[in-house]
Amino acid sequence: LTFSVVRMISGRRFSRRFLKLQIGSKAFKVFSKLRSMSDEEILSLPDLHDPKLIQLVDFITILLLVGAASELPLLFALGALEVTELALNHGICIGFEIALAAMAALFADFKQIDRAYQLGELALKIGQRNGEPCFAAKATLVATGFSLHWK
Repeated sequence: LTFSVVRMISGRRFSRRFLKLQIGSKAFKVFSKLRSMSDEEILSLPDLHDPKLIQLVDFITILLLVGAASELPLLFALGALEVTELALNHGICIGFEIALAAMAALFADFKQIDRAYQLGELALKIGQRNGEPCFAAKATLVATGFSLHWK
């Protein structure tokens, strides 16, 4: 768990500028890794089997959803970045489809519409692969609402 997430959970107050810098550096790393991987490479990632990492992803996915529902964009972005980074480094698990759909929304926000569209479609494929209808539906909502409608 990153230092930023721990601070947000603990309720400690930090400036928005400081949090934006933390998220910016994380975003740079994750965006670079996503740009360097093809859809096939991402789809061929192994499933995550480590129970501790799965619990961590579950927890961060909840924070991502809380951030989206509460209109807390920094928490939403941080959750998406964390889950995406964990999945790219350790394997795909339930929740990655939502994080990837959120990443598509972030790419769209940065006017990278083609990559946003690709990631949105990839999120839907991963949702089908994971076989959890609830998470696939949430990923569909995020992907269609924020990235797939641009094309």
